[in-house]
Amino acid sequence: MFFNFWASLKYTQKKPFVLLEILIAFTILALCIAPLVGKPVELYRNQMNALLEVEKQRLADLSYAEIKVLLLNNQIPWDKLPSKKEKKIEYPLSPAIVQIPHCEPRAIERSFVLLCKGEKVSKSNETLRLFYIEVKFHPYKEKGVKYRYRAIAKKSNAV
Repeated sequence: MFFNFWASLKYTQKKPFVLLEILIAFTILALCIAPLVGKPVELYRNQMNALLEVEKQRLADLSYAEIKVLLLNNQIPWDKLPSKKEKKIEYPLSPAIVQIPHCEPRAIERSFVLLCKGEKVSKSNETLRLFYIEVKFHPYKEKGVKYRYRAIAKKSNAV
């Protein structure tokens, strides 16, 4: 009798795992892991977007330097530059490549728009024009983000 009691107790304490219990355990585990994995992925995406914005600003500054060189070397003829009464004129630039770590390099089409805000003849008989320059990147549609600069172009009026 004593032996039968311990033998019956041994078998009654063991319960087999049921499929439903395993599914509940996996569900609880998934609910606990999702926030732990979700936040780092979201932070990574935000960091990549911020890095892309910094790269676009750097590329806009580089484009502005190229535009100033074009204006200083008179590579855009004076007749093709807009005067104060004319509308904006868009000029193309060569494509640039943006390289972000852990992403493939992307080619970006660039252009710039010139808008003449003022014209003046200086004492040394040079015509000066103040331009607002807006740099545009074509694959990206920025909302509220504009890269605007100012530059002065001059033309010597030889007498």
